[in-house]
Amino acid sequence: MLKTKHFLLSLCLVTVACSSNDGVSYPDGLPDTMKHQPNDGSLPEAMMKVDSANVCITLLGREIHQGEQFNVTLFSIADCNELSPVTLPSDGKVSLNLSLQGSTMLSMGLNDFEERLPPAWIAPGEDIDIYIDCRPDSLRTPGAATIYTTGTYSDLNGLMSTHYPLAHSISIFNAPDNAYAMTGDEYTAVILKAYNDSLNAINSDQSTPEMIRELQKITLKTDMAAMVTQLPIIIRYGIISASETPDSTRLRLSDTNIANIVKSVGFDEPKLFMASGHPFAMSIENVDWASNGAAGTPLGDAGVYQKIARKASAGRLSDEDRNTVNNLRSPFYGDAVNAIDKEYQAKLKESMDIIQKVPDVSPEKIIEAIVAPHKGKVVMIDMWNTWCSPCRAAIAENEPFKSGELADDDIVWIYLADESSPLNLYVGLIPDIKGLHYRLSAEQAEAISKRFGIDGIPYYIFVTRDGKIEGRPDLRDHDLFKKTIIEEVNRK
Repeated sequence: MLKTKHFLLSLCLVTVACSSNDGVSYPDGLPDTMKHQPNDGSLPEAMMKVDSANVCITLLGREIHQGEQFNVTLFSIADCNELSPVTLPSDGKVSLNLSLQGSTMLSMGLNDFEERLPPAWIAPGEDIDIYIDCRPDSLRTPGAATIYTTGTYSDLNGLMSTHYPLAHSISIFNAPDNAYAMTGDEYTAVILKAYNDSLNAINSDQSTPEMIRELQKITLKTDMAAMVTQLPIIIRYGIISASETPDSTRLRLSDTNIANIVKSVGFDEPKLFMASGHPFAMSIENVDWASNGAAGTPLGDAGVYQKIARKASAGRLSDEDRNTVNNLRSPFYGDAVNAIDKEYQAKLKESMDIIQKVPDVSPEKIIEAIVAPHKGKVVMIDMWNTWCSPCRAAIAENEPFKSGELADDDIVWIYLADESSPLNLYVGLIPDIKGLHYRLSAEQAEAISKRFGIDGIPYYIFVTRDGKIEGRPDLRDHDLFKKTIIEEVNRK
C-alpha cells in the first residue's frame, strides 16, 4: 500500500575469478580491454542532447539465489522511468535501446532492487557495454569493483563502483526527527549547517579520488534541493516516528527560506545533472525554483522544463508550453520536449486498442461515466499506478482469479491509472492485465481520491449489480476480494 516510486535462469552461471597484473580480481568473461583501473580527474560534463543509446548489459557470476529479476530505472534531467523487469537470456546479456533526454543515470538492482548495484551513467548517441560482477563476494565487499562500462562515463562509473554509496551526503530519511515541529527558519538553519559540515568533510577527505569528491559536492547540492522538495515526506516520517498527529505540524518554508537556501548553496552549475543520491529529477519537483532566486540557473530552467516534459509525456502539451521551453537558456529543452511528445504520440497510437477513451465529463462524475455501460453487472475498479510495487503485486496475485474462480461474463474488470505512470512502462504492462484500462489526468485522479478518501493505492471501488458504488480499501485482503465478488455475482 505504499506509494513508491522497479531473471529466471535455468542453470547457475559459474565463473572463475582471474587476477591481472594490477592485482585486481576480475570476473571471468570480462573483456581484456576493460581490465584496467579507471582514470581520475575532473567530473565529466553533462551531455545536453536528445538521442538514443544502445546499452548491452552482461551479468557475470550471477547465482540463482540472487533472484529472478534484473531491474533498471532511468534517472534523466526531467524524470525517472522504471523499465519493466528484465529476464536474463541464457547468454547472460540484455540489450536495451533507450531514448535519452541528456545524460542519464541508471539505477540497477537484483531481486526487485533488494540487492542494489552501484549506478552507472550513460550518454545519448553512444553504444555502451556494461559488465556487472555479480559474484556475491564482490557485491558484499566494500570497495570492490562491480561495474565496468564503456562510453563517455566509463571512468566515472569505474570509480563510483568502488566508492558506492557516497561517504558524504544528506538524506531526507535522516532529517531531524522533530523537523515537523520546526519553524521554516529553524529548519533552514539546520539543513544549511548539515550542508556546510558535509562540504567541509569532503574538502578534508584527500584520500578519495578527485572525481568522486566533485561528484559528492554536486550531489550534496541536489540533496539540499531535495530537502526542500521532499518536505512532505520528511514531515510524514517524522510524525509517524514520533507518534504525533498531523495537527502538530507547523513546518512551512517561506519563499525567503527557499531563496536563502538557493543563495547559500548555489545552483548555477551544469554538472548538477550528473548528481547521484537524490538524482536531479527528484530534486526539482514541486517547487518553483525559478521564482525563488534560481531563475536562469540549471536548477531553475530544469524545474520549468520538468513540469512541461511531464505534460508532454501525458499528451497535454500546449503551444504556450512549447514557447516557454524554447525561450530557456539551452536549446536542449525544446528539442527534448519535442522528442517526448513524438514518442508519446507513437506509443499512444500503438495502444489505442488497449487504452479506453476517458469519458468527457467533469472529474467528479468520472466514475459514474466509466461504469455506465456495464449496468446490471458486477464491476471491480482497481486504482493503481506503475510505480506502486504493492499495486503490481496485488494485480499479479488477483490475475489468475479471472480465468479460474472468477471467470464470469457478469464481472467487469476496470483499471484506473493516472498520468504519473510513465507511458512506456504503462503500455508495456497492461497487455498482460485482463480488463478495461483508463489513463486518467491528474485532476480526474485527484477528484476520485477526494471523493472516496483514498489513503493509498492499491485501492478498490466496488460496484454492485444494482449500481451501488462503494470505496472498498478492505478488498486489499485477497480472500475477502474474491469472496465479495463471488457473493455479488451469485446474488440475483
